[in-house]
Order: sequence, then C-alpha cells, then structure tokens
Amino acid sequence: MAFVLPLQAAGSEKQEIFVRDEVLVKISPDARASAVRSFAALAAEIVEELRGTDWLRVRLHGGKEVEAAIAEFRTLDGVLHVQPNFFYRLQVVPNDPQWGTVGMWGLPMISAPAAWDITTGSPNVVVANIDTGMRLTHEDLAANIWTNSGEIPNNGVDDDGNGFIDDVHGWDFRYNDSDPTDEHGHGTHVGGTIGAVGNNALGVVGVNWNVRLMAIKIFSQAANDTTSAMLINAYN
Repeated sequence: MAFVLPLQAAGSEKQEIFVRDEVLVKISPDARASAVRSFAALAAEIVEELRGTDWLRVRLHGGKEVEAAIAEFRTLDGVLHVQPNFFYRLQVVPNDPQWGTVGMWGLPMISAPAAWDITTGSPNVVVANIDTGMRLTHEDLAANIWTNSGEIPNNGVDDDGNGFIDDVHGWDFRYNDSDPTDEHGHGTHVGGTIGAVGNNALGVVGVNWNVRLMAIKIFSQAANDTTSAMLINAYN
C-alpha cells in the first residue's frame, strides 16, 4: 500500500503538505538488515516502525530536502517504496447554517468539500451571472458583488469609455439601464450557487466562497421576455 494523498491548505492559507524532515520507506523483509544499515550513509535514522506493515518512518538529518532524500532512498537495495510523510487534515466545511441541509444537497454531490481543501475561490475571478439580475444588497452576496473600478457611481458619465454609463455592478439589458437588480429571484438564487459568501455564519454557501459576481440582467419580473438580441448583447 502507499499513502499518497497530499492535501493543500484549508481555505486560502498555505500549509505544509508533508513533514519536512521525514520520509516513509517500505523495505523488503528479505533485505531488511542491509537496507537499514545503508540508512546511516544517508544521515537518516528509523524513528518508528509502522505496525503490521513493512513501512518505516525515517528522520532525515543535516537539512536534507525530502525530494532529494526520496531520490537517494530509491537507489538502495531492499527499498520497495519511499514517499513523503504527508499531513492529513479534516475537510473544510463552512459554518453557514444551511450547509448540510436538504436544500444544499448539490454541493456534496459535486465533492465541494474536497475542492475547498484546495481552494475556496478568489476575488480575482469575475463571473458574469446572466439571468434575472441579482439582489445586490443580499447579506450572502453583497461582499462578493463585482464593482467596476473604472466607473464613478451615479455621475451620469461613461467614465471607463466602454459604452455603458454607470455600469458599476453590471448591466440591465432588458431595460437598457445600469440597475441589474433582480425583480424575480432566480438570478439571486443562481448567484448564491455560484458565490454566496462562505464561512460567514449566514444562510447558505456558494461553490466559491470568494469570487466577484457581475450582475447581468436580461429578464423582467415575468422572466419570460428576453430576446436573442438581449442575450447576445449580454454575452458581448
């Protein structure tokens, strides 16, 4: 058997994925004595025998890097396998009260907790939510709403010269104005699935705990009246 599951950091912080001065070495029972004697030449010592296996926990001395030690151990007679001594951590789960309820069955289905062990998203990623708009003040969305840094709010000027006046958080292509506020609810729901703020002890959690959501509205309250032209404009 081999222990080969390196895990990245919980949340966004980087953590060590293996013990820096140790390796795990599996030796052949028939060549145990000679293999163990050769460890001394590599400035290594056995600190633990993993009970019921042929694996040994070996400590490295002299500041040798794990990667270099692995390469050296692989050349020794009697060594069957060698690898880092990986850290294992519990999967990251958020404290949002509706996480784990029947209404959020989809996130476990796509193995979101395993993905969150690696990353919970990034504020440098912008996702355009083309739908009925979004409730920009929603307590679980507001912190992740995209803001156009090139636009000065409500001054009636196209500050960034992109052809849209006051497009601070997105655009409404149904009514052709700068207010993409959701009148229906579907877009807000989808926005939550994409990027409801995670681990804020509120409501639900999105696939991305940290992201920037651009609100692009193409429907009125009826949600049955967008056109191909509106949709094309939204994508453009």
